[in-house]
Amino acid sequence: MKQREIEFRFWSALDNIMYDNDYLEDYTIKEILEWEGHLMQYINKKLNGVKLFEGDIVQHINEEFYGDQPPTIAVIKLTGNLSNTFGWDFGNYVKLMGYNIDFDLPEDAVLLGNIYQNPELINQITET
Repeated sequence: MKQREIEFRFWSALDNIMYDNDYLEDYTIKEILEWEGHLMQYINKKLNGVKLFEGDIVQHINEEFYGDQPPTIAVIKLTGNLSNTFGWDFGNYVKLMGYNIDFDLPEDAVLLGNIYQNPELINQITET
């Protein structure tokens, strides 16, 4: 069984800075949760070499399944008891994309940003 890498990042609402796991290692989760902002977990997936976290906004072209339909744009959200399931968050529901850490993302997926550093992208989330 593949061991899962546990990593976090934190968006500080006070100073509008994304703190990476290296910075957070000096604090306990309890301390971090007391800060004003948002803690995001790494989903154990990379897209073009970039680690993906909860709150990342990803575009999936859909050509293989939907032909000329417009791209799907959604927020990555961890779900499930052990946070080992992830899916697309469309605001009003979550479409599960994988049930384990070995699930592959679509080859045509593109990381657009995240909901904290790029809030303007939230309006582009696909309504389905």
